[in-house]
Amino acid sequence: MAALPLRIGNVPIPPGSELAQELEAFEAMEAEVASASRAHFFKEQEAACLAAAETKRPLESEQQCKDQRAIKKQWQENMQKGELVGKAARQQQRALGVQQWQKQ
Repeated sequence: MAALPLRIGNVPIPPGSELAQELEAFEAMEAEVASASRAHFFKEQEAACLAAAETKRPLESEQQCKDQRAIKKQWQENMQKGELVGKAARQQQRALGVQQWQKQ
């Protein structure tokens, strides 16, 4: 299959001419630059993903610690409330016992 003749606008460029060689060299260099640019882009993307993953781990760990502290605090508050309720119930039971004893 024959290659299409090079053109600039409507002007054909004769094959093998100096201008044709320069155009081919320019197109080859352009393709090489585009390829290098894509490779650089993907390397930067990979580095950004790795950095994000490295940042994510400590943040998740910190959040887990915060959650555990909140759960522990809530548990302690619930235990204190339970102790107060139990203490009030025992006091009420004692008071009822004293009232019943006094009625006898």
